[in-house]
Amino acid sequence: MPNQADLFGGGTLKAKRTTLPLLVAFGFAITMVSCGDDEKSSDTTAAPETTTASSDAADTTAAADPFDAEWADLIAAAQAEGTISFVSGPGVEEDQPFFDAFGEIFGLDIENFGGPTPDVTARVSAERDQGIYDYDIGNLGGSGTENFIEAGFFEEDLESLFILPDLLAKKAFPMDYYPFVDTGHQCIYYAIEAEGNIGAFYYNTDTVSQEDYDSLNSWFDLTTNPRWKDRIIIGDINSGEASQDRALAWVLLGQEWFDGLLRDQTPTVMLYGSAREYTDALARGDFDIGLFPPGDAALQEAIDQGLPIAQMDKTMSEGSPRGTIQRTCIMKDAPHPNAAKLFLNWIFSEEGGTTYNATTGRSGRTHIRMDVPIGNIDPVVYEYAHNEDIPVLDELNDVLQAAFGESEAYLAAIFAELGIVPGG
Repeated sequence: MPNQADLFGGGTLKAKRTTLPLLVAFGFAITMVSCGDDEKSSDTTAAPETTTASSDAADTTAAADPFDAEWADLIAAAQAEGTISFVSGPGVEEDQPFFDAFGEIFGLDIENFGGPTPDVTARVSAERDQGIYDYDIGNLGGSGTENFIEAGFFEEDLESLFILPDLLAKKAFPMDYYPFVDTGHQCIYYAIEAEGNIGAFYYNTDTVSQEDYDSLNSWFDLTTNPRWKDRIIIGDINSGEASQDRALAWVLLGQEWFDGLLRDQTPTVMLYGSAREYTDALARGDFDIGLFPPGDAALQEAIDQGLPIAQMDKTMSEGSPRGTIQRTCIMKDAPHPNAAKLFLNWIFSEEGGTTYNATTGRSGRTHIRMDVPIGNIDPVVYEYAHNEDIPVLDELNDVLQAAFGESEAYLAAIFAELGIVPGG
């Protein structure tokens, strides 16, 4: 089983994407060079007034940034379309305030359809088979994004649509490469996940004592201590719930950990996408520990309401990298291509990053730009995300990619062997 030393490089230099295992990437600095006007001729002969005016106009035109005109034209074209439409996963409501803010800034109507990944995939597939193309931006989780990529629903080579200077320069990214999701460069990440642990970890504050809490220092403490038998609730990881957390756990903890969890501790597996039911069961004390949740919004809302739920606030001995998260992709045959291109570039601007941090309902993450204000992001998450000593997860790494497939095959087999029925 690889450990973090095998997966993440050390040192203080910025890592470049290579075929090596997951690497450490650090802040990216950019120096802007300003060019002054050419030295004027020393000829004392007065030029005609019309010549001087023409020269001044030419100087002004030369000094103008061509991006400004291109950006203004793109905004005008997007506003002529009037609408941008998103297709999302189970956490659709968590992103709505961010999308609404984008619409308000540029005067665009926002449409956002989402739900459980199997339902969304089936609906969009059926619509496209009938020649119906209603969506501009794919805003899906790991499984949904993978489904859409395999179906050929996304535009390829997003880089050809980049026009924002900050994006072209990877301004303030914690890496010096574009954080694409896939090898075809159809989707790109725009946020950093900084949970502090390999995956999301919640517990009931009434049923977990201080002694219990103090005993949890390794992820294996959850799978080897009989105290937690039948007391753990998880999302339906066999159907793709929390797929990124699942793959990272497979790499860093191995099959041994999953065997201990599923065979020895017999957790209850909730139905895919049942975020509210998962939260209610944990809040009632039906379970002590919650892993691989179907979204965090309901859990965070319960915490804000003072219900007896908390997120683990110490890092287990296995540690955790910072992870890339929050995918955006442009749909093929998008009905509003200019609005989609505008959104793709804007989300990497300083304004886009600032707006994300001020409006997102996603917990445990912050915008990928390291130079934007904290907004409403948890200070612990924000600080962790900006810690250059913590490695950044490179999802295109071969080891992690293999983990998605290996863990998927393993879970299908063990769910069948043990007769695990989510929600049953």
